[in-house]
Amino acid sequence: MSSALLDDIPDFKDEQQPIKDKETEKYGNYNVSQFKNFGLKEELLRAVKEAGFEHPTRVQAESLTNALLGEQLICQAKAGTGKTAVFVLTVLNTINTESNKVECLVITHTRELAQQARDEFLRLGKFMKSVKVECFYGGGEPVSVNIQTIETVKPQIVVGTPGRLKDLICERKALKVDRLKYFILDEADTMIEDLNMRKDIQDIFLKSPQEKQFMAFSATFTESSRTSLKRFIADNKHIYEITIKPEQLFLDKLKQYYMKVPEALKFHYLRQILNTCKLNQCIIFVKSSEKADALVTELKKKGEESVRQFYGGNRLGPDHQKMRQKTYEQFRNGHFRLLVATNLMGRGIDIDKVNYVINFDMPDSLETYLHRVGRAGRQETNGVAISFVKSEEESEDSKKQTDEEVLQQILKQYPDKVQQLPQDLSTLDKF
Repeated sequence: MSSALLDDIPDFKDEQQPIKDKETEKYGNYNVSQFKNFGLKEELLRAVKEAGFEHPTRVQAESLTNALLGEQLICQAKAGTGKTAVFVLTVLNTINTESNKVECLVITHTRELAQQARDEFLRLGKFMKSVKVECFYGGGEPVSVNIQTIETVKPQIVVGTPGRLKDLICERKALKVDRLKYFILDEADTMIEDLNMRKDIQDIFLKSPQEKQFMAFSATFTESSRTSLKRFIADNKHIYEITIKPEQLFLDKLKQYYMKVPEALKFHYLRQILNTCKLNQCIIFVKSSEKADALVTELKKKGEESVRQFYGGNRLGPDHQKMRQKTYEQFRNGHFRLLVATNLMGRGIDIDKVNYVINFDMPDSLETYLHRVGRAGRQETNGVAISFVKSEEESEDSKKQTDEEVLQQILKQYPDKVQQLPQDLSTLDKF
């Protein structure tokens, strides 16, 4: 990422000046064993208990105290450890429920993640009176309907995707953020490294007050994305930055395997896994929408009816967008067991019953691998991830890393975490 691009990020100072080293604290262990120790409202503690949260996870213990104190926060947390609850509880604990102004803005990169964050606000805020949460994203309701909702509901909390929020805030000026207290980026790295999304976020940010709390979350951050995010925080603000070591990025109860297999035999071995292992729900990742359609068709030919495909694309039209929404909701509610998906499902999505992830097509980077396999084994449950690795001779795009190259990166970074798939597949379910 060039310095010229980095200078596009607002930082409330002359953009030609170099970034100063802001005061940053990378903090250690917090001994907070119960949610009541955070000083949360009784209504929130009641909702936390009903949601089944017995004790704070490590990331919650390390970040929630300082988030509640209003600190600027850049938080790296492995998938499935409750980072969403950190900003949800922080906002709900201090939001003015009598206000008719937007006080919190949460930006995510997909509509599914936006809906998930909205649902978490509603779940943990269910015992609070007058909390109003709305969700806006492209490909769903028309902008005119969004504007009508804003005018009638007057939400205090808004969750959405960058493009639609920019349209509502900057272009149509229908959503006012001049009273904003919280500016939150979920899966921040993927948005900040995408030039279009980053520009939308920047434009939205410049419409909000300078004095507000900034929080950014993801399982993976590059050095360049961290640098870019810090530009959103004024020099005189203290930053609490939570980082985790690479070997700690995987979930504790996630077993990972790989299998070197020719492209022509992938489907054969996939069926063996599906017929042998104890799948609650499984996400099968492929490289394209065309591959997803083809694989679902083949599975149905073999008698697998409990399967759907899931992928995005703005050019696919409103009918596809509605079907995508329906598929997501049905899978989340356990209506079918297999979802063949592109990377659209690879980040942030939390579906409790998913205990298997299969990389039918190997991801093209270590970072994408981390996010994909993090869909299984969430919230201290058992999970299995299996990756099919084809030979370098079968690689189709010379500009991208081959399956073997990505595998070697994974094995080098995590030598004790990923093993060759055993012949006896029944052992995969033994924990």
